[in-house]
Amino acid sequence: GSMYGIIKTYEFKADNTVNYYTYIPASGSDEASESEGTTTYERKGNQLILKNYPYPYTILVSNENTLHLYNMFEVESEGSYIKSESIDKYERMK
Repeated sequence: GSMYGIIKTYEFKADNTVNYYTYIPASGSDEASESEGTTTYERKGNQLILKNYPYPYTILVSNENTLHLYNMFEVESEGSYIKSESIDKYERMK
């Protein structure tokens, strides 16, 4: 999916590995960045846990062509409290 030029792709395999790719375009003084790799995942009920990813996803919708993943994390930094929530919506393209 793409939002403001951000690209994220995941390819979940039957052997519990997942190939991932992320591209974040340049913004302000930050240069564009991209990362890709392979990690493992496990599914526990409606939780999708990607190894080396700090917060588990909650699966909101999962069917043959659509996957909606909910993610929330909280952090406290320099006296400020930040809560971030996101829903990533993926659609099978082929």
